[in-house]
Amino acid sequence: MKAITEFLLQTDVNPYSFLPSNFAGGFNTSSGFENLLHMIHHALVDDGDISFPVVNGSPRISFVYKWEDNYADYVLTSNEKLMREQYGTEYEVDQCTDVFHFIEKFEHYHTKQVKRWFITDAARFGIEWAADKYENYARYDWSWETDPEVLAEIEAFRDTMIKSGRMKGV
Repeated sequence: MKAITEFLLQTDVNPYSFLPSNFAGGFNTSSGFENLLHMIHHALVDDGDISFPVVNGSPRISFVYKWEDNYADYVLTSNEKLMREQYGTEYEVDQCTDVFHFIEKFEHYHTKQVKRWFITDAARFGIEWAADKYENYARYDWSWETDPEVLAEIEAFRDTMIKSGRMKGV
């Protein structure tokens, strides 16, 4: 309980990206947050109705038993279900083994996400602009500004954008 509480208190990620929407709103008030912690405690200690699904690489918290029939229907968002029904979009649903595995996967996933944003913005607006934008993000790594692999990704993205006509060459 200590690990998940510390994680929830310290995360700067939008709670709607990893919690069901009816629980993500709990971040807005102290009583809502207390209720969220109570639900997590009850699920972890009493009934086991909590799981840590990973949907297409994105770790989440779900208040449903992981062996529930039609588990994916419980952990996919309404938009994901709509995309699946209307367009045949496929979703890979995996599981974290426990709360510690969830936190580890969550940090890794969101660090990769910030890096991807940095690369995209650096390609479009320049490295200095992107560095200024992301320097206050908890998961930002200043070494990206000079890392040869990251610089190559920036250049490749820029070239792709120019060739596709979505960006003018400088």
